[in-house]
Amino acid sequence: MVNTRGTISKAAGEKADGKKVAVGESSGGQKKLSSTSLTSKDYKAILDKMPFVGTRYPDIPTMVELGIYEDCAALFEHMELTKLMTTPYPAYQKETVSLLSTLKVNFYEPDEVTPTGHGSGRFSFRVNKKKYRMSFRDLEGVFGFQNREGRAEASDVPQAELQGFWKMIGIGEYKSTTAKSTHIRNPVLRYVHKALAHTVYARRDFGNVLERELELLDSSMVDRLVTLDDGMAMRGDLTDTSMATYLLRSFLGIRDYALMLEKVGKAGSGQISCGGLITPILIHCGIELGKPTAGPVLMDVKYLRKTTYIRGQPVGGRHNYQFAYRAFEWNLAGVLLPNRELTDITERENVDFEPPFVSLYDHTIGAQQPAEWEVPPQADGAEEAVGNTSDDDLPTAYEPHRFFFDDHEINGRKSAANTALASINTLKSWNAFQDKTIKSLLKTVKKMAKQIKELTGAQSKSRNSSSTQQDAQQRTPQKEQQSNEQEGAQSTYQSAQSSRKRKASSSPDTSSSRDDRTSSSSSDS
Repeated sequence: MVNTRGTISKAAGEKADGKKVAVGESSGGQKKLSSTSLTSKDYKAILDKMPFVGTRYPDIPTMVELGIYEDCAALFEHMELTKLMTTPYPAYQKETVSLLSTLKVNFYEPDEVTPTGHGSGRFSFRVNKKKYRMSFRDLEGVFGFQNREGRAEASDVPQAELQGFWKMIGIGEYKSTTAKSTHIRNPVLRYVHKALAHTVYARRDFGNVLERELELLDSSMVDRLVTLDDGMAMRGDLTDTSMATYLLRSFLGIRDYALMLEKVGKAGSGQISCGGLITPILIHCGIELGKPTAGPVLMDVKYLRKTTYIRGQPVGGRHNYQFAYRAFEWNLAGVLLPNRELTDITERENVDFEPPFVSLYDHTIGAQQPAEWEVPPQADGAEEAVGNTSDDDLPTAYEPHRFFFDDHEINGRKSAANTALASINTLKSWNAFQDKTIKSLLKTVKKMAKQIKELTGAQSKSRNSSSTQQDAQQRTPQKEQQSNEQEGAQSTYQSAQSSRKRKASSSPDTSSSRDDRTSSSSSDS
C-alpha cells in the first residue's frame, strides 16, 4: 500500500475533494438537494437507504454447458478481467457503504508531475474511521490489471467505428437510450456484456448497452475482426487507459446514481451490488471483516432463463438460445446451444450472428438435430392423441402448386430478406398442411383397421355357422338311412315269422304223423 500523497494540481484537488453540498428550503419547507456533490455523511445517509445485494459473477460451469466458455474467457483476458470475473467474493454492507461514501479519486492530469510507481492516479477512503490510501498501480495489482500510464478521462474509440461494430453485432443504429442487451445476437458477446454490466459497472438495470460497455467490447474484438463490414479498419481504444480508471469511475457513478434517485424520492428503488468488487480492496488494506452481508450470485442457467437469454427446459441436453433474426424482421428465433460451429467468434460470420435457417430451433416442432445428439423420446400416448382429430381438422384439396416458391430476382439486401421471409412462411404453411394430412391419414387408417377387424370377425362367425349347419345336414340323411334300414330289416323278420306261423297252422296232421314216426323209431331202437 502506497501512502505517498504526491503533487496534486488545483483541478485534480477539486475533482478529488468535491464541493460542499448546498442545501436550501423548498416552498413546502422541506430540504432540497442542489446539483453539486454531497459530503461523505450525506452520501452515507442516501446509500444506507438502498438495498444491498451480492455481486453477480459469470458462472464457469454454465459457460461450459453452453459451449461459450473458451470465447468468453478469451475476451475477459483481452479486457484484463480474468481474475475479477473468475474470483467471486462475498460483500460487506457496512464497509462497502463507508468506502463509497468517503471515496476520493485523483485522476492525474496529462501534464501533472507525479510520484513514480503510482500509475495514472491515486485514491483514498475511510473505513471504521481510519483513512486508507492506494495508487492506481496498487489497484491494478489487486485485480490483475495491466500497468498503464494513460491519463485520458474517457475512451477515444471513434463514433463511426462504434456504429459499424454495433451494426455487426446488434440491430440498427446504436443509441445508448435504445440499444438493448437482447439486440446483441451472438451468445458469447451478449454473455460478456451481461458480465460487464453486473461487475465492472454494477448496474441493476442492465437492459441497455452503455457506450463505455460497447467500447470495451469493440476494443476486445479488434484483433479478431481487423475491419468492419464497410471496410473501415478497427483501432479500438488507443488512450492506454487503465482498467483501474474504469473501475473507480464506476464506484463514483454509483454515488451519482444514488443522488439521482434521492432527488426524485426513490433511493429505496435502487440497489448496491458492487460489494464483491470492494471486498478485495478491503482485504488488500488489511481491514478486519466479519460475517458477510451477502454472498456472490452467479449468471447461471436459472438466471439466463429469467433474463430471456435462453428459453424453456433443455432439449436433449442443449439450451434454446433466443436472439433477433434478420430474416424474421428482427423477431425472435432460437438455436440450440452448445453449437461451436455457430458461436465461435474467431469466425467472422459468427460475430454478425445469422445462422442458416436449417439450424434454427422451433420449440413447437423440434429442431433438425445433428446425428451426435440424442433426440428425446416421444411421450406416451402421442400417437393416440394424433388420431383424435375432429372433422374440422381435415385438410383441403391437395393442390401442391400453391406451395411452390415464386421466382425472384434479388435486387438488394432488403428485397432478399423479404423474399426469404415469404419463403419461410410458405414452408410453415406446407408444414401445417402436412400435419393436417397426416392426421387425416392416421384417422382414416385407424377407421379402416377397425372396419377390417369387424369384417374379419363377422366372416369368422359366418364361416363357423355354415360349417355347423353343413354337419347337421350331413348327419340327418345318415340317421334317416339307418332308420330305414332298421325298419326294413325288422319288417323282413316280421314277415318271415308270420309266414312260418301260417304254415304251421295250415298242416297239423302232417306234424303229428311226423312226431309219431319219430317216437316209433325211438322205441324200436
